[in-house]
Parts: sequence; C-alpha cells; structure tokens
Amino acid sequence: MRRRNTVFTLVMLLVVFTMAAWTYPSGFTSATRKTGGSGCAGCHSGSSIDGVVAISGPTSLKVGQAGTYTLTISSGTLIGCDIAASSGALAKVSSALKLVSGELTHSQRMTGTSVQFTWTPSAAGSEVLYAAGARTSKNGGWGHAGDLSVTDTHEGLSGIEEKNSPAAFSLDQNFPNPFNPSTTIRFTLPRSADVSLTVVNLIGEEVATLVSRRMEQGTHAVQWDASGVPSGMYFYRLEARQEAEGSGQPLIQTRKLLLLK
Repeated sequence: MRRRNTVFTLVMLLVVFTMAAWTYPSGFTSATRKTGGSGCAGCHSGSSIDGVVAISGPTSLKVGQAGTYTLTISSGTLIGCDIAASSGALAKVSSALKLVSGELTHSQRMTGTSVQFTWTPSAAGSEVLYAAGARTSKNGGWGHAGDLSVTDTHEGLSGIEEKNSPAAFSLDQNFPNPFNPSTTIRFTLPRSADVSLTVVNLIGEEVATLVSRRMEQGTHAVQWDASGVPSGMYFYRLEARQEAEGSGQPLIQTRKLLLLK
C-alpha cells in the first residue's frame, strides 16, 4: 500500500512539475521592460536573474535595413520568451517564434539555447530592443535581457518623400518586408530621368504601376498599398532613362518583396 501511494505521489509531482514548467505553451507578451512587465514571474518563481538571457546583434542600422539578432539563454534550455522593440518592425527567423501584437513570443515549446529574429528600424534615432526569457523548468530561472540600444541613420519615410541629393543609381529593399498591406520602396537617381516603377508576379504579369513619369535627381520613396493583391512573392522593377547618358540604354534594377496576409 505504501509503495502504491509513493508511486502515485511521484506521478502527481511529475504532472505538477510539467504543468508549471510550461504554463504558456502558446506564448505570452507584455512581459518585457518596454511595458513594465513582470517578466516570467507569472509562472516561474523568484525574481529576475541577471545574465540568464541576452540579445546580440548589430547596434547600427539604416532606416529600412533589417538586422538579424539572437536571443540566447546562458545555460539549460530556453523554453519561452517575449521580445519587443521601442519602434520599428520585428519578424521571426526561428520557426519556434510568432508575432503577436507587434512582439515576438514562442509558438511552441522551445528546445535549444537560442532563437533568431530580425528587426527593421522605421525612423532615425536611438531605439531599444527588449526581451524576457525562461529556461528549463519552474525553478530553472528566468530573466530580463539587457536592453540593446540601436542607432538608426537616415530619416524615416511616410507616404511619398523626395530628397534632392545626387548619388548613384540604386533601388533599395522595400520596408517593411514581409508586409501587409502597404510597404515603401526607396530609390535614388543620379540625375533627372523618365522613371517606370512596376510590380510583377512570379510569371511576369504586371500587377501595379507605381511610377510612370519624369523625376528629378535625388532619393525618392513611393508607397505601395497591396490591399487588393493576394499574398505571395512579387518583384518590383525600376527603369530609368537618362538622356544625359547618351547611349539611350535604360538603367534597370529589380528586387523581390513578400506580401503576407
């Protein structure tokens, strides 16, 4: 009888231990210092332990440039996390993450010591990345990551913007990317030109004409609202005919973008 009670007690302890270790299997948000959250204290005992989790990655980016970052656990296994940014766009790299209300959290029980994500600044200035993470079990420890400050250069974009500063012909990656439903495409003309900026699908069919006119030298930004276009991968193509070049051959650049609805 005593042996049976002992086995029953051990089984119950295992069940309680497992439930405590994984109280939020579908993730949690608002746990970082950005919102004054209590971290992982809701299901893990004790206060935050310094050095349990850390964020690493670039500390300087251009507006619209995506940087890849890593959230790492110091020991044990990272089982849950919440990642936030003061502004800009977060996106998952690791499949164990998902985006919820602008923050990244786990979408399933995590098994490893780190996860990767990207962050893209939307305006010039100094921004901060925040994170909280828990490891292994209820008593395995949790912590707030040290806030990572990132300096963003160049002015942010809104709607259609033009800046007259001569530079080489270039077509930048759209921001944000992936996007839904709108994104901004930025390009630079070294001199005035007849410009065509179009979007085509994977089989080459044109789905949108964003620019078809003469434009002055400098940096330009055009916003594309893809509300009426289905999800998928598309290509945007910039063609500029500059009479001063003399050859009559247009300058052409193409990039791809991803619409996720």
